Amino acid sequence: MSRPDVYILKTSLDGDDALNDAAFAGPAREMLRALDVDPGNRAVMMKPNVTAGAPRNSGIVTHPAFVAGLVDYFVEDAGVPVDEVYVGEATSRLTSQAQRDLAWARSGYT
Repeated sequence: MSRPDVYILKTSLDGDDALNDAAFAGPAREMLRALDVDPGNRAVMMKPNVTAGAPRNSGIVTHPAFVAGLVDYFVEDAGVPVDEVYVGEATSRLTSQAQRDLAWARSGYT
């Protein structure tokens, strides 16, 4: 079996602005540009890790600004219509709606 290609994008998160949204959105978009990702005429679905309900800067959940950078790439750079870009996440069926809402809110998603 062949090994998958692995790409690493390094970015600096030093200083006072280390955890601002641009520190996450920019590298996400830059990564997809470097890979020249082309979805063709297909819709795009992204599945961030949100169900833990941890704060956005915890490193446990996918930072919402990182996802925003991915969305920006697909809409603005790849030309995917905004209504064909989806962000979805699922929880256990045992998780209440209130718990789901709290997880999304704590993670910084709206």
